[in-house]
Amino acid sequence: MRPSRFSAHVRAHDWFAVAVDFVIVVLGVYVAVWVSNQQVLRDRQEQTTKVVARGTEEAFQRLAQQFEAADVIRSAPSTYRRRSSG
Repeated sequence: MRPSRFSAHVRAHDWFAVAVDFVIVVLGVYVAVWVSNQQVLRDRQEQTTKVVARGTEEAFQRLAQQFEAADVIRSAPSTYRRRSSG
């Protein structure tokens, strides 16, 4: 909206047109802020999803390494195993 049109409405004392112009501006600002907030929320959600996926992948890799280590210990000859005193 052009400022000159708003000024013309004020000078002409056309208060209905001034109110309509004001509502249009306020709604425009509200929609712009809402869209910006939605984008921020979407970005945070994507970042959270990536972090969780990366953490899950690392956890599974560590778990697999521990299972591999346990398999190596189980397959070792009995002479290399610790004997429990009991």
